[in-house]
Amino acid sequence: MPLFGHHHEQFHEVRDTAQEDVDALGTDLQALEPHLSGAPDEARIRHAEAQKAHQRAQRQLARAKHPEQLAAISELLEVGRYQLAAATALAHRQPIPERRPPCFFDPRHGPSVTAVRWAPEGGAQRLVPVCAACAKLIREKSEPQARTVRLLQNDDMWFWWNLPGYYGPWASGYYQSFGGGHLINDLLVGSALGAGIGLVGDAVGAATGVLGAGIGAIGDVVDGGLGAVGDAADAAIGAVDDVIGDLFGDGGDGGGDGDRGGDGGDGGDGGDGGGDS
Repeated sequence: MPLFGHHHEQFHEVRDTAQEDVDALGTDLQALEPHLSGAPDEARIRHAEAQKAHQRAQRQLARAKHPEQLAAISELLEVGRYQLAAATALAHRQPIPERRPPCFFDPRHGPSVTAVRWAPEGGAQRLVPVCAACAKLIREKSEPQARTVRLLQNDDMWFWWNLPGYYGPWASGYYQSFGGGHLINDLLVGSALGAGIGLVGDAVGAATGVLGAGIGAIGDVVDGGLGAVGDAADAAIGAVDDVIGDLFGDGGDGGGDGDRGGDGGDGGDGGDGGGDS
């Protein structure tokens, strides 16, 4: 039995979101083409690799029938986004960016360059990877350019981390190459989508009323109740801080307070990297 969204309408809703991502990558690939004239050969090679990933994502999306199949499509789009970022850098005679997780606030921004502390509304702070443009906005106490999705059930726009659980495969695919499901689970602890991806059982939810415990600690949660939920969330946030901290030298930019979607916080030791996404 599928783990996420069982309903036809739910699949088509998520599929439309994935289609937006595929289309956006295609548009950005076309936008770079005029800048490839006279660029190093590697820029054109990277651009061709991004096109291949984009085309594969298109084909797989056309065949997809279930939300679970969208994870592979997001994974291909992440590859395409990185290759596009590399081609863009080369075309502008800049260093190739490191392969890092996509920007948390919108994976379509491409690979991250630093980390900031952020918390979902009412949740604990944790380090999240961000692109240069979002990091700059946060330093200026402005809101990052976060991805929003319109839900058909109420026609409202939602930040992607607050989407229903059946969006889980689509979201997790972007981070599959960076620790698989564990990284996305830990990034989203305490958010609505994190609860769905974490597969916190109905019995646990009924007993504790607390969501987003983290997939790795479900057994402890069932046995330990509310205390285990808190311990699991703390452990998950600690784990993701370790992973993201290692990627960016144990720190990142300090964040500001966010009015929409979450609160910023203070960064650790570390600095910026790369150019704008």
